[in-house]
Amino acid sequence: MLEFRAFGTAIVHSEGHPGYRRPDGRPFTSDLSGQDFALALRSGRRPLDLVLGCCVQHIPRRSLMTTLKQAMQCVELDLFTQAYYTAREHAMERMSAHAAEVGANEIIGTTLREESHVWGDHIVEFLAVGTAMYDTGKPDPEFRIDPTFTLTLDD
Repeated sequence: MLEFRAFGTAIVHSEGHPGYRRPDGRPFTSDLSGQDFALALRSGRRPLDLVLGCCVQHIPRRSLMTTLKQAMQCVELDLFTQAYYTAREHAMERMSAHAAEVGANEIIGTTLREESHVWGDHIVEFLAVGTAMYDTGKPDPEFRIDPTFTLTLDD
């Protein structure tokens, strides 16, 4: 199986505002909306990179004896609970480590997705995605954005 996903927002500043590039001058990736991006720039944050963390966790099956003991009882399936907690924690830790690698001091716009895909009922996958930001601590009062209305006539 092969899966490809593309997501994000492409933004270009007509006057080359430095907040629209990484500190090394290269373009960055982000999954922020245009409004969230503008708000972040205005508050003194600078985007660094799209960061993510992923974990695929196997959920072990209960033993026959445990299954028989718990039959006809309302009990927590602790193997499922532990696997979900572990996978979620590892995905978040990996996203945080990715952000630290690019020099971020915060992550905004984080989403956490849980999916099984085609793995089956005893495998769980967590994907954590966010935008690594560097908070300068100084709001940018001169930053302004003048949006324009665009109506496509292609439909």
